[in-house]
Amino acid sequence: MRKSLFIFFTFFTVFLSACNPSDRSLAEVVRDIRETIPNFTIPVLDGYEVNSVFDISLPQSDTSAFIINYTERKGKKLKSEFGPEDSIQALYGPYEGDGLLEIGISEPVAGKSTTEYENTRTVNGLTIQYNRSVPLNAILISTKFNGLSYLASSRSITNEYEEEQFLELFTKALKELGENRNE
Repeated sequence: MRKSLFIFFTFFTVFLSACNPSDRSLAEVVRDIRETIPNFTIPVLDGYEVNSVFDISLPQSDTSAFIINYTERKGKKLKSEFGPEDSIQALYGPYEGDGLLEIGISEPVAGKSTTEYENTRTVNGLTIQYNRSVPLNAILISTKFNGLSYLASSRSITNEYEEEQFLELFTKALKELGENRNE
């Protein structure tokens, strides 16, 4: 089950890289998403740029969901093969660049998660659940914060030090969101 979830995220990222490019600014995208999810904010990850933002909300669902893709260096805008009739919509980007990590943000879904996590711990004051796949160099993290659900994944984790760095980066970014909301 865990392995299939990591494989899904890998294929999903490749699929997203071909979706509809957008000429809108990141600030405009956040403003529009806040019409649906008022407390939505894109986490800032030190050393990474936002490469793309996708609306993956399904029309038949009452839950809004978005995926933010991060890269170390954003390149040229990519061409699209998909249009407005597709269920996945690019709100920002996508741009060239290695999609090193993704963060999914959604409204909480009622019921229990179908994913079982191997690890639960507290990092930077946040309780997170996560799985690590050594053969795939991947990590999948889940948490709830400020009334939203967050799911982060990365396929560039090759050792325990990088795993700790990623957990620290992710939780620090969320904690800073909470601090900035109160200012």
